[in-house]
Amino acid sequence: MKFEHYMPVRILFGWGRLSELGEVASSFGRRALVVVGRRSARRSGALDRALDSLKRAGVDVEVFEGIPPNPTSTLVDEGAEEAKKKDCDIVVGLGGGSSVDCAKGIAVAAVEARPVWNYVVSEHPSGALPIIAVPTTSGTGTEANPYAVLTEPNLKEKRALNRPPFTYPKASIVDPELTLSLPPRGTAVTGMDVLFHALEAFVGKRCNPFVEAVAEQAVRGVTKFLVRAVKDGSDREAREGMSLASTAAGMAINGGGTTALHGMEHPVSAHLDVAHAEGLCALSGPYLKYLAEVVPWKMARVAEWLGEDVSGLSEERAAEMAVVAIEELKEGLGLNLRLRDLGVHEDMLEILVSDTLSVMGHNVANTPGELDRGRIYEFFREAM
Repeated sequence: MKFEHYMPVRILFGWGRLSELGEVASSFGRRALVVVGRRSARRSGALDRALDSLKRAGVDVEVFEGIPPNPTSTLVDEGAEEAKKKDCDIVVGLGGGSSVDCAKGIAVAAVEARPVWNYVVSEHPSGALPIIAVPTTSGTGTEANPYAVLTEPNLKEKRALNRPPFTYPKASIVDPELTLSLPPRGTAVTGMDVLFHALEAFVGKRCNPFVEAVAEQAVRGVTKFLVRAVKDGSDREAREGMSLASTAAGMAINGGGTTALHGMEHPVSAHLDVAHAEGLCALSGPYLKYLAEVVPWKMARVAEWLGEDVSGLSEERAAEMAVVAIEELKEGLGLNLRLRDLGVHEDMLEILVSDTLSVMGHNVANTPGELDRGRIYEFFREAM
């Protein structure tokens, strides 16, 4: 056995820990660019509390607001210009994965003074501003890894900026209180992202014992807490459980990466600007059946983590139970989607397959078994 494990993020987990943001930030700099979404952080009061904590610690603040669910490289470049103009020496990502990912991109582009897309596709940065992640959803796990998913709007390509150590947050504040205001649909969608992150990291070729351990933690957390959090957003135990599951899944993909499911979804949301996890749900049916065929022993483990009684069953039968359990979970959450529900048409399938192979080929390469163009096309077609 041979593997590497590296996750240099200081994680502050627990209720009310947003109040420590200023203390944490002041150890890295004196002027912060706070990157937030369109409305939710301001409406929930999270932004005001974050700004208050920063100011009490003597950290000056500039706010870069309006980050959409699928942040673009051009928006990152605008944020980098703002950071340079205002002499910011820290970047705080406050919000869902899009705000934190945008903050990571800004941190790189503000130092390099070149378009961030250069560093997405090929170039290696020489540095970055310190990044502090403050997630307000239980979804992407970006607080625990170096990935920042960005879309290049002219090319209609969606890729991950991944330049460790520079794109790792210096610190992440995971405060379950910030997720209390997340509505049921948002809770469900981001929760499914947690599940797929953990599952893909576990089945992927880069899986190692550390990845397996945190993937199990994440899947078991989703199984126990996601439906509860959707039904009652004020359920503090469920919110805490999902926050922990999300961070664990972020750690899982930090070591294990994602697979062809993410590889197929990125082109969909790049072309149609759909919610990432909705695309994952739409594509997951045929892909999960494939996994049950090629790695039944792993999918049998997933079934166990999902709470299925697999005692006495063959690996093949247990693997099938995992597929059914996930389909039933999607159905119960109102996420049993098809690609056509997201605006995909049959005449788009060839370009989506091509983008999967050319733009997201590393995800395909991390997938168990041997996938070719024809099989990927069938995944898309069956998911329609």
